[in-house]
Amino acid sequence: MDQENFLARWMEGSLSEQELQEFKKTEEYHSYAKIVEHMDKLGSPDYNILEEFKKLQDKIPAQSESKVVKFRPVKLLMRVAAIFVIVIGSYYFLNQRETEIVTKVAEQKTFLLPDDSEVILNAKSVMNFSKSTWDKKREVQLKGEAYFKVAKGQTFDVVTSSGIVRVVGTQFNVKSREGYFEVSCYEGIVKVIHRNMENTLTVGDGVKMFDGELFQENDLSEMTPHWINKESTFKSIPLRFVLDELERQYDISLVKEGINEDLLFSGGFTHNNLELALQSICIPLRIKYNIEEKSVTLYSE
Repeated sequence: MDQENFLARWMEGSLSEQELQEFKKTEEYHSYAKIVEHMDKLGSPDYNILEEFKKLQDKIPAQSESKVVKFRPVKLLMRVAAIFVIVIGSYYFLNQRETEIVTKVAEQKTFLLPDDSEVILNAKSVMNFSKSTWDKKREVQLKGEAYFKVAKGQTFDVVTSSGIVRVVGTQFNVKSREGYFEVSCYEGIVKVIHRNMENTLTVGDGVKMFDGELFQENDLSEMTPHWINKESTFKSIPLRFVLDELERQYDISLVKEGINEDLLFSGGFTHNNLELALQSICIPLRIKYNIEEKSVTLYSE
């Protein structure tokens, strides 16, 4: 009999009926069966494989030989244990790690969350979430800007450095950039939690925070955020945040010479034409500009 391959044949189910019945009469059978059971489940919360292996090692020298089945299980058991550890480790590594979605300059990405909610991620943004723990921990981490179309009856949290947005079957936009936080509700109800304060937004409501102040809006007229259609819009926003968005959408570096970046800007710019975008920002504020490849210099008139 090929002793080294006995366990492999058992795991493949190729033992004869007589061999299998004799093997089931041995004490080792139950330990091997337990290992295979846990391999099938891809997890072993109550089973210590190293401890069981030690127990088997202690038993093997005193075990009398069977008249029918003769095998030396130690080497094969070590192989089985090694495979078990590798399989379990690979499973948890692949399933416990978070999914990360990243967009580059001037890039948008559309994808689905585990509950089939749709997300559109704006330029230079990052979103993280866990598929494997979604049912227990329904949340996404957002750095940047994203528009959400939440599946009916579903709920989850959008966690940002500035606050948490809690939703139930709705459509909304979250913008979380350095020094700036904005949430707009286009359908349903959105709860915004910021510094232990909670604001409830309904259709047409919005809230934005910058320079340590909170501003509420209740006159949103659009059905979706303009950036989805390649246009950024602003209402009474400090110029520095507008220029930051311009850099994200065009992959340019802005040089500001004598520009008051605290000026409030209302308006917008297209994502498809840099010259036109600069005119939309600079003409109302009496700012001049000079384009040199990927560098744009802004200066006062």
